[in-house]
Amino acid sequence: MSSLPDDVLLQVLEMGNKTRRLDHRDLCNLAMVNSQFNELSNDSSLWATLLSRDFPSSHYPSSEPPSKSLYRKKFEEEKMAAPEARKYLLPSSPVRCFPQ
Repeated sequence: MSSLPDDVLLQVLEMGNKTRRLDHRDLCNLAMVNSQFNELSNDSSLWATLLSRDFPSSHYPSSEPPSKSLYRKKFEEEKMAAPEARKYLLPSSPVRCFPQ
């Protein structure tokens, strides 16, 4: 793989990203392979696609370019908001799905 130029590898990653074959976990795992993949997986175009796909209603400031750290911030916001939203959707008493 190291014999392939960065622009070719980036095109492969973009294709996987746009066809939903790559997600944020895949990019984070790729970053741990080596320094070349670490650099490629931090490309802002990849994270822009993921941001628009995974957080379509979110808007990010134009002063802050799409990045892994911005994705992480949005992901954490969603994760924190989810229990708050569930509080209003779930019945007040717990429902047992499985008999004990």
